[in-house]
Amino acid sequence: MALTHSNWRRLVGGSPKTIIEKSEGRKASARRVIISASFNIRIDAEELRRILLQIDAHLVVMTNGNINALTEFQAIATQALAALDTGGQITPFSARLSSFNLDDAYRVTAVIRQMRETRGEMPVGRKIGFTNRTIWTEYNVYGPIWGYIYNRTVHNISEIGETFSLLGLAEPCIEPEIVFKLGIAPTPGMDEEALLGSIDWVAHGFEIVQSIFPGWKFSAPDTVAAFGLHGAL
Repeated sequence: MALTHSNWRRLVGGSPKTIIEKSEGRKASARRVIISASFNIRIDAEELRRILLQIDAHLVVMTNGNINALTEFQAIATQALAALDTGGQITPFSARLSSFNLDDAYRVTAVIRQMRETRGEMPVGRKIGFTNRTIWTEYNVYGPIWGYIYNRTVHNISEIGETFSLLGLAEPCIEPEIVFKLGIAPTPGMDEEALLGSIDWVAHGFEIVQSIFPGWKFSAPDTVAAFGLHGAL
Protein backbone atom coordinates (compact mmCIF):
# COMPACT_ATOMS: atom_id res chain seq x y z
CA MET A 1 0.00 0.00 0.00
CA ALA A 2 1.04 3.60 -0.45
CA LEU A 3 1.34 5.90 2.53
CA THR A 4 -1.10 8.82 2.31
CA HIS A 5 -1.89 11.74 4.56
CA SER A 6 -5.44 10.42 5.04
CA ASN A 7 -4.50 6.94 6.27
CA TRP A 8 -1.67 8.10 8.53
CA ARG A 9 -3.97 8.84 11.48
CA ARG A 10 -5.83 5.57 10.97
CA LEU A 11 -2.57 3.60 11.02
CA VAL A 12 -1.02 5.39 13.98
CA GLY A 13 -3.93 6.63 16.04
CA GLY A 14 -2.08 8.62 18.65
CA SER A 15 0.53 11.19 19.46
CA PRO A 16 4.17 10.10 19.61
CA LYS A 17 6.31 10.51 22.70
CA THR A 18 9.92 11.13 21.95
CA ILE A 19 13.04 10.38 23.94
CA ILE A 20 16.17 12.42 23.19
CA GLU A 21 19.47 10.94 24.22
CA LYS A 22 22.65 12.93 24.70
CA SER A 23 25.82 11.52 23.22
CA GLU A 24 28.79 11.82 25.53
CA GLY A 25 32.41 12.19 24.52
CA ARG A 26 31.74 12.65 20.82
CA LYS A 27 31.19 15.84 18.83
CA ALA A 28 28.28 16.00 16.45
CA SER A 29 28.55 18.03 13.28
CA ALA A 30 26.03 20.77 12.58
CA ARG A 31 23.77 18.60 10.48
CA ARG A 32 20.20 17.46 10.34
CA VAL A 33 19.55 14.39 12.49
CA ILE A 34 16.53 12.30 13.42
CA ILE A 35 15.47 11.28 16.91
CA SER A 36 13.40 8.10 16.89
CA ALA A 37 9.93 8.16 18.38
CA SER A 38 8.77 5.74 21.02
CA PHE A 39 6.70 3.40 18.88
CA ASN A 40 6.95 1.49 15.65
CA ILE A 41 4.00 0.82 13.30
CA ARG A 42 4.17 -2.07 10.86
CA ILE A 43 2.56 -1.39 7.46
CA ASP A 44 1.82 -3.84 4.66
CA ALA A 45 3.72 -3.50 1.40
CA GLU A 46 3.56 -5.25 -1.94
CA GLU A 47 5.33 -8.57 -2.06
CA LEU A 48 8.90 -7.80 -3.12
CA ARG A 49 10.59 -11.04 -2.21
CA ARG A 50 13.00 -11.17 -5.11
CA ILE A 51 15.76 -13.70 -5.07
CA LEU A 52 18.91 -11.85 -4.10
CA LEU A 53 22.11 -13.50 -5.21
CA GLN A 54 24.27 -13.75 -2.12
CA ILE A 55 27.73 -12.28 -2.28
CA ASP A 56 29.04 -14.71 0.30
CA ALA A 57 32.15 -16.08 -1.37
CA HIS A 58 34.54 -13.61 0.20
CA LEU A 59 32.85 -13.84 3.60
CA VAL A 60 33.05 -17.61 3.73
CA VAL A 61 36.80 -17.81 3.18
CA MET A 62 37.68 -15.50 6.08
CA THR A 63 39.78 -17.32 8.65
CA ASN A 64 37.65 -18.18 11.71
CA GLY A 65 35.18 -15.49 10.71
CA ASN A 66 37.56 -12.69 11.71
CA ILE A 67 37.23 -9.28 10.09
CA ASN A 68 40.60 -7.65 9.69
CA ALA A 69 40.95 -6.11 6.24
CA LEU A 70 39.38 -3.33 4.21
CA THR A 71 38.46 -5.79 1.46
CA GLU A 72 36.29 -7.67 3.96
CA PHE A 73 34.45 -4.51 4.94
CA GLN A 74 33.98 -3.79 1.25
CA ALA A 75 32.48 -7.24 0.71
CA ILE A 76 29.93 -6.66 3.48
CA ALA A 77 29.18 -3.16 2.20
CA THR A 78 28.65 -4.50 -1.33
CA GLN A 79 26.22 -7.13 -0.12
CA ALA A 80 24.25 -4.66 2.01
CA LEU A 81 24.03 -2.18 -0.86
CA ALA A 82 22.91 -4.92 -3.26
CA ALA A 83 20.06 -5.78 -0.88
CA LEU A 84 19.11 -2.10 -0.65
CA ASP A 85 19.07 -1.68 -4.42
CA THR A 86 16.91 -4.76 -5.11
CA GLY A 87 14.54 -4.64 -2.15
CA GLY A 88 15.87 -8.06 -1.17
CA GLN A 89 16.82 -9.56 2.16
CA ILE A 90 19.90 -11.41 3.37
CA THR A 91 21.12 -13.40 6.36
CA PRO A 92 22.38 -11.11 9.14
CA PHE A 93 26.14 -10.64 9.03
CA SER A 94 26.45 -11.51 12.72
CA ALA A 95 24.90 -14.92 12.05
CA ARG A 96 27.78 -15.73 9.69
CA LEU A 97 30.62 -13.79 11.32
CA SER A 98 30.85 -14.39 15.05
CA SER A 99 33.38 -11.59 15.54
CA PHE A 100 31.28 -8.93 13.76
CA ASN A 101 30.95 -6.03 16.23
CA LEU A 102 29.93 -2.38 16.34
CA ASP A 103 33.40 -1.10 15.47
CA ASP A 104 33.38 -3.30 12.37
CA ALA A 105 29.86 -2.15 11.49
CA TYR A 106 30.78 1.53 11.59
CA ARG A 107 33.77 0.80 9.36
CA VAL A 108 31.33 -0.81 6.92
CA THR A 109 29.19 2.34 7.20
CA ALA A 110 32.17 4.43 6.09
CA VAL A 111 32.71 2.18 3.07
CA ILE A 112 29.01 2.34 2.16
CA ARG A 113 29.13 6.13 2.37
CA GLN A 114 32.01 6.17 -0.12
CA MET A 115 30.13 3.84 -2.46
CA ARG A 116 26.96 5.92 -2.30
CA GLU A 117 28.85 9.17 -2.83
CA THR A 118 30.49 7.64 -5.90
CA ARG A 119 27.08 7.15 -7.47
CA GLY A 120 25.90 10.65 -6.63
CA GLU A 121 24.26 10.23 -3.22
CA MET A 122 25.34 12.83 -0.66
CA PRO A 123 24.91 12.54 3.11
CA VAL A 124 22.73 15.35 4.49
CA GLY A 125 22.62 14.29 8.13
CA ARG A 126 22.36 11.38 10.51
CA LYS A 127 19.55 9.42 12.09
CA ILE A 128 19.73 8.28 15.67
CA GLY A 129 18.01 4.93 16.11
CA PHE A 130 16.84 2.87 19.07
CA THR A 131 16.49 5.82 21.44
CA ASN A 132 13.52 4.01 22.97
CA ARG A 133 14.85 1.69 25.67
CA THR A 134 11.60 -0.27 25.89
CA ILE A 135 12.25 -2.02 22.56
CA TRP A 136 15.93 -2.85 23.06
CA THR A 137 15.31 -6.40 24.24
CA GLU A 138 12.82 -7.07 21.44
CA TYR A 139 15.39 -6.15 18.78
CA ASN A 140 18.49 -7.42 20.59
CA VAL A 141 20.13 -3.98 20.85
CA TYR A 142 21.32 -2.25 24.00
CA GLY A 143 22.02 1.34 23.03
CA PRO A 144 21.29 3.96 20.36
CA ILE A 145 22.88 3.63 16.93
CA TRP A 146 23.35 6.11 14.10
CA GLY A 147 23.39 6.02 10.33
CA TYR A 148 23.65 8.48 7.47
CA ILE A 149 20.65 9.88 5.63
CA TYR A 150 21.12 10.97 2.03
CA ASN A 151 19.80 13.54 -0.41
CA ARG A 152 18.01 10.77 -2.29
CA THR A 153 16.29 9.39 0.82
CA VAL A 154 15.10 12.68 2.35
CA HIS A 155 11.92 14.25 0.97
CA ASN A 156 9.95 17.41 1.68
CA ILE A 157 6.37 16.31 2.29
CA SER A 158 5.06 19.37 0.46
CA GLU A 159 6.86 18.25 -2.68
CA ILE A 160 5.95 14.55 -2.90
CA GLY A 161 2.18 14.85 -3.25
CA GLU A 162 -0.45 12.75 -1.51
CA THR A 163 1.34 9.39 -1.62
CA PHE A 164 4.76 7.87 -1.07
CA SER A 165 5.65 4.61 -2.80
CA LEU A 166 7.00 1.76 -0.68
CA LEU A 167 8.32 -0.04 -3.74
CA GLY A 168 11.80 -1.45 -3.14
CA LEU A 169 11.68 -1.23 0.66
CA ALA A 170 12.05 -4.46 2.63
CA GLU A 171 9.44 -5.00 5.38
CA PRO A 172 8.84 -1.25 5.75
CA CYS A 173 7.56 0.33 8.95
CA ILE A 174 6.62 3.91 9.69
CA GLU A 175 7.90 6.00 12.59
CA PRO A 176 6.96 9.56 13.54
CA GLU A 177 10.12 11.55 14.18
CA ILE A 178 11.49 14.79 15.48
CA VAL A 179 13.93 16.30 12.99
CA PHE A 180 16.32 19.04 13.99
CA LYS A 181 19.31 20.92 12.68
CA LEU A 182 22.25 21.81 14.85
CA GLY A 183 23.38 25.41 14.60
CA ILE A 184 26.60 24.69 16.49
CA ALA A 185 28.34 21.46 17.36
CA PRO A 186 27.58 20.24 20.89
CA THR A 187 30.53 19.62 23.19
CA PRO A 188 31.02 17.10 26.02
CA GLY A 189 29.87 18.41 29.38
CA MET A 190 27.04 20.61 28.05
CA ASP A 191 24.03 20.80 30.35
CA GLU A 192 20.52 20.40 28.94
CA GLU A 193 19.96 24.14 28.48
CA ALA A 194 23.21 24.57 26.54
CA LEU A 195 22.51 21.45 24.49
CA LEU A 196 19.06 22.71 23.49
CA GLY A 197 20.62 26.07 22.68
CA SER A 198 22.78 24.45 20.02
CA ILE A 199 19.68 23.53 17.97
CA ASP A 200 18.90 25.80 15.01
CA TRP A 201 15.42 24.50 14.15
CA VAL A 202 13.04 21.61 14.87
CA ALA A 203 10.38 19.99 12.65
CA HIS A 204 8.05 17.00 12.57
CA GLY A 205 8.91 14.14 10.24
CA PHE A 206 8.02 10.58 9.30
CA GLU A 207 10.70 7.97 8.67
CA ILE A 208 10.18 4.78 6.70
CA VAL A 209 12.51 2.23 8.24
CA GLN A 210 13.22 -1.13 6.68
CA SER A 211 15.06 -4.37 7.42
CA ILE A 212 17.21 -6.10 4.83
CA PHE A 213 17.20 -9.00 7.32
CA PRO A 214 14.11 -11.27 7.30
CA GLY A 215 11.62 -10.86 10.12
CA TRP A 216 13.44 -7.89 11.66
CA LYS A 217 15.86 -10.30 13.32
CA PHE A 218 19.36 -8.90 13.79
CA SER A 219 22.03 -7.74 16.23
CA ALA A 220 23.06 -4.15 16.86
CA PRO A 221 26.08 -4.36 14.49
CA ASP A 222 23.79 -5.66 11.74
CA THR A 223 21.53 -2.61 12.04
CA VAL A 224 24.49 -0.24 11.76
CA ALA A 225 25.84 -1.98 8.66
CA ALA A 226 22.32 -1.92 7.19
CA PHE A 227 22.13 1.89 7.00
CA GLY A 228 20.74 2.26 10.51
CA LEU A 229 17.58 0.62 9.11
CA HIS A 230 16.87 3.87 7.25
CA GLY A 231 14.74 3.73 4.13
CA ALA A 232 13.34 7.23 3.64
CA LEU A 233 12.49 10.40 5.53
